[in-house]
Amino acid sequence: MPVCSCRFVRGWFSPFHRQRKMVTPLIAMQVHSQASMYLTTLEEKVEEVKAEMVRFYPESTAQEWIEEHVSPVVVPLQRITEEIRACVNEMVP
Repeated sequence: MPVCSCRFVRGWFSPFHRQRKMVTPLIAMQVHSQASMYLTTLEEKVEEVKAEMVRFYPESTAQEWIEEHVSPVVVPLQRITEEIRACVNEMVP
């Protein structure tokens, strides 16, 4: 089971847990690790797609496509990694 499945995150790192900084550090770090891996892979693939797109379209078109189709996936992953880091930093001295 992927650690960063939607159900896993909703169960162990829900908005309730985030607001109250009530997370299990081990599980939070597993979610962080998986989300970071997804982000890294996604960023690599986006660069490959962009390189191909600019061969056929203007750079602005490639950038528009990325912002329309990739940003909605990247932003939540970035937010989760940032929130986990903040929670764990507050909990673990």
